[in-house]
Amino acid sequence: MRSFYYLLLSVIFLACSEEINRKSIIRVVKNQTQTIKIKRSEPTSHALYLLTRDSSIHNSLSWKKHISIINDNRLISELELVERYGSIDPDFGLLDWNDDGYKDLFFEYYGPAGTGAKYRVDVHEYNSKTKKYSDQIYSFMNPSFDYERRIITSHYYGLGGGSAFKMEVKNGMKDTVEYISFQIYESDQFDSVVYYYSQKPFKDTLRLTDNWVNLPNEYTYVPFLNEDEP
Repeated sequence: MRSFYYLLLSVIFLACSEEINRKSIIRVVKNQTQTIKIKRSEPTSHALYLLTRDSSIHNSLSWKKHISIINDNRLISELELVERYGSIDPDFGLLDWNDDGYKDLFFEYYGPAGTGAKYRVDVHEYNSKTKKYSDQIYSFMNPSFDYERRIITSHYYGLGGGSAFKMEVKNGMKDTVEYISFQIYESDQFDSVVYYYSQKPFKDTLRLTDNWVNLPNEYTYVPFLNEDEP
């Protein structure tokens, strides 16, 4: 009988201990949740950095007036189009993108493979010596073109991260002036996106954190030819 009494007391003690531990765990979890909420309401280092960028810069559509001969099959043969893009039906047109005085051939389409947004533009420069468009392709993901400033931006990211770059094109010369890479460790968590900014002359790299992907305004995708795209 005494053994049974001690056993009963042990069971009650263990049950009380479990309840105390459970309440302690709940208290800790609640405190952690409150801390996360407080942190997420505070500006991240990347958000503060974006405030230093010129928010008025939006790569505009002003260069559209310089585009000519849109979707005219006389620019390319139908066979050439199939060889380049297969079943994809891109829009295409001419624009002097590198400021060398000759109009270059642009293709705009949506990439068929991969995750994330994949609006693409391929550029074939015009060779004044051969009087043909070059086979070398300059390819841009989710690009934006500022014709007046001669600035082109491009960016792409998938599930684990991505990259972006800004390029100046003047007098036939192309110059990358900014490169951004970022890693996504866990979506929608504080400090879960780590950015690395590097600007010409690329001697220093700025490391910043955020809880979501948000690039400077000038990296916002703007449709090149197809105005029906977002």
